Amino acid sequence: MNGTNWMRRGPRHRHGRAVLVGILNLSFLAVASLAYGANRWIGAGGFFRNHFDDLLAGFMLLSWSNLIALNSRSERAVSSVGGAIAIIIFASIVWELVIPRVLSNRTADAVDVLAYFAGAFIYIAALKFVRRARRHPRPRHMLKKVAKLRQVAP
Repeated sequence: MNGTNWMRRGPRHRHGRAVLVGILNLSFLAVASLAYGANRWIGAGGFFRNHFDDLLAGFMLLSWSNLIALNSRSERAVSSVGGAIAIIIFASIVWELVIPRVLSNRTADAVDVLAYFAGAFIYIAALKFVRRARRHPRPRHMLKKVAKLRQVAP
Protein backbone atom coordinates (compact mmCIF):
# COMPACT_ATOMS: atom_id res chain seq x y z
CA MET A 1 0.00 0.00 0.00
CA ASN A 2 2.27 2.76 -1.21
CA GLY A 3 1.50 6.28 -0.12
CA THR A 4 -0.52 5.40 2.98
CA ASN A 5 0.35 5.96 6.59
CA TRP A 6 -0.30 2.42 7.66
CA MET A 7 0.98 -0.99 6.71
CA ARG A 8 -1.57 -3.78 6.36
CA ARG A 9 -0.84 -7.27 7.55
CA GLY A 10 -2.65 -9.97 5.62
CA PRO A 11 -3.41 -13.47 6.92
CA ARG A 12 -0.56 -15.04 4.96
CA HIS A 13 1.93 -12.75 6.71
CA ARG A 14 0.66 -13.25 10.25
CA HIS A 15 3.09 -15.90 11.39
CA GLY A 16 6.38 -15.33 9.60
CA ARG A 17 6.28 -11.59 9.14
CA ALA A 18 4.61 -10.87 12.47
CA VAL A 19 7.29 -12.84 14.30
CA LEU A 20 10.06 -10.94 12.51
CA VAL A 21 8.44 -7.56 13.15
CA GLY A 22 7.87 -8.55 16.77
CA ILE A 23 11.50 -9.59 17.23
CA LEU A 24 12.65 -6.39 15.52
CA ASN A 25 10.52 -4.20 17.80
CA LEU A 26 11.59 -6.14 20.90
CA SER A 27 15.21 -5.61 19.80
CA PHE A 28 14.55 -1.89 19.35
CA LEU A 29 13.01 -1.74 22.83
CA ALA A 30 15.92 -3.62 24.37
CA VAL A 31 18.50 -1.30 22.79
CA ALA A 32 16.54 1.82 23.78
CA SER A 33 16.07 0.51 27.32
CA LEU A 34 19.79 -0.17 27.65
CA ALA A 35 20.55 3.33 26.34
CA TYR A 36 18.07 4.80 28.85
CA GLY A 37 19.61 2.81 31.71
CA ALA A 38 23.13 3.78 30.69
CA ASN A 39 22.13 7.44 30.47
CA ARG A 40 20.61 7.31 33.97
CA TRP A 41 23.56 5.42 35.39
CA ILE A 42 26.28 7.59 33.83
CA GLY A 43 24.42 10.81 34.57
CA ALA A 44 25.92 12.82 31.72
CA GLY A 45 25.08 16.50 31.33
CA GLY A 46 23.80 18.72 28.55
CA PHE A 47 21.71 17.05 25.86
CA PHE A 48 22.02 13.64 27.49
CA ARG A 49 20.72 14.92 30.80
CA ASN A 50 17.86 17.00 29.43
CA HIS A 51 16.61 15.55 26.15
CA PHE A 52 18.10 12.13 25.39
CA ASP A 53 15.34 10.37 27.35
CA ASP A 54 12.75 12.28 25.31
CA LEU A 55 14.41 11.13 22.10
CA LEU A 56 14.21 7.55 23.37
CA ALA A 57 10.54 8.12 24.33
CA GLY A 58 9.57 8.80 20.70
CA PHE A 59 11.52 5.75 19.56
CA MET A 60 10.09 3.45 22.22
CA LEU A 61 6.52 4.71 21.79
CA LEU A 62 6.47 3.55 18.17
CA SER A 63 8.04 0.20 19.07
CA TRP A 64 5.39 -0.34 21.73
CA SER A 65 2.66 0.75 19.31
CA ASN A 66 3.74 -1.84 16.76
CA LEU A 67 4.02 -4.58 19.39
CA ILE A 68 0.50 -3.78 20.58
CA ALA A 69 -0.78 -3.79 16.98
CA LEU A 70 0.85 -7.16 16.36
CA ASN A 71 -0.65 -8.70 19.48
CA SER A 72 -4.13 -7.27 19.04
CA ARG A 73 -6.69 -7.98 16.39
CA SER A 74 -5.61 -4.85 14.56
CA GLU A 75 -4.60 -5.22 10.95
CA ARG A 76 -2.36 -2.16 11.02
CA ALA A 77 1.04 -1.18 12.32
CA VAL A 78 3.05 2.05 12.18
CA SER A 79 5.53 1.95 9.35
CA SER A 80 5.59 5.40 7.76
CA VAL A 81 6.41 8.95 8.64
CA GLY A 82 2.73 9.97 8.53
CA GLY A 83 1.67 7.33 11.03
CA ALA A 84 4.59 8.18 13.29
CA ILE A 85 3.74 11.89 13.17
CA ALA A 86 0.13 11.20 14.15
CA ILE A 87 1.17 9.17 17.20
CA ILE A 88 3.87 11.62 18.27
CA ILE A 89 1.52 14.61 17.94
CA PHE A 90 -0.98 12.87 20.22
CA ALA A 91 1.74 11.90 22.71
CA SER A 92 3.19 15.43 22.64
CA ILE A 93 -0.20 16.96 23.42
CA VAL A 94 -0.67 14.59 26.35
CA TRP A 95 2.90 14.76 27.68
CA GLU A 96 3.57 18.46 27.16
CA LEU A 97 0.14 20.11 27.48
CA VAL A 98 -2.13 17.92 29.60
CA ILE A 99 0.25 16.37 32.14
CA PRO A 100 1.91 19.69 33.19
CA ARG A 101 -1.57 21.04 34.00
CA VAL A 102 -2.41 17.98 36.11
CA LEU A 103 0.95 17.45 37.85
CA SER A 104 2.52 20.54 39.37
CA ASN A 105 6.07 19.15 39.25
CA ARG A 106 6.07 18.80 35.42
CA THR A 107 6.79 21.51 32.87
CA ALA A 108 6.10 21.82 29.15
CA ASP A 109 9.10 22.15 26.86
CA ALA A 110 9.07 22.62 23.08
CA VAL A 111 12.52 21.01 22.77
CA ASP A 112 11.06 17.84 24.28
CA VAL A 113 8.53 17.74 21.44
CA LEU A 114 11.36 18.06 18.90
CA ALA A 115 13.16 15.21 20.66
CA TYR A 116 10.01 13.02 20.44
CA PHE A 117 9.85 13.67 16.70
CA ALA A 118 13.58 12.97 16.29
CA GLY A 119 13.16 9.64 18.08
CA ALA A 120 10.20 8.77 15.84
CA PHE A 121 12.18 9.58 12.69
CA ILE A 122 15.10 7.47 13.93
CA TYR A 123 12.66 4.59 14.50
CA ILE A 124 11.19 4.89 10.98
CA ALA A 125 14.69 5.15 9.46
CA ALA A 126 15.85 2.06 11.39
CA LEU A 127 12.71 0.17 10.33
CA LYS A 128 13.24 1.09 6.68
CA PHE A 129 16.95 0.22 6.89
CA VAL A 130 16.19 -3.26 8.23
CA ARG A 131 13.49 -3.83 5.61
CA ARG A 132 15.81 -2.73 2.80
CA ALA A 133 18.55 -5.03 4.10
CA ARG A 134 16.08 -7.95 4.13
CA ARG A 135 15.07 -7.29 0.51
CA HIS A 136 18.55 -7.92 -0.81
CA PRO A 137 18.99 -11.65 -1.37
CA ARG A 138 21.70 -13.54 0.43
CA PRO A 139 24.58 -14.91 -1.67
CA ARG A 140 23.48 -18.52 -1.01
CA HIS A 141 20.05 -17.65 -2.29
CA MET A 142 21.52 -16.21 -5.49
CA LEU A 143 23.71 -19.27 -6.01
CA LYS A 144 20.64 -21.53 -5.83
CA LYS A 145 18.85 -19.38 -8.42
CA VAL A 146 21.85 -19.43 -10.76
CA ALA A 147 22.16 -23.22 -10.40
CA LYS A 148 18.45 -23.62 -11.15
CA LEU A 149 18.78 -21.43 -14.28
CA ARG A 150 21.75 -23.49 -15.53
CA GLN A 151 19.74 -26.68 -15.22
CA VAL A 152 16.89 -25.21 -17.28
CA ALA A 153 19.13 -23.76 -20.01
CA PRO A 154 20.02 -26.14 -22.90
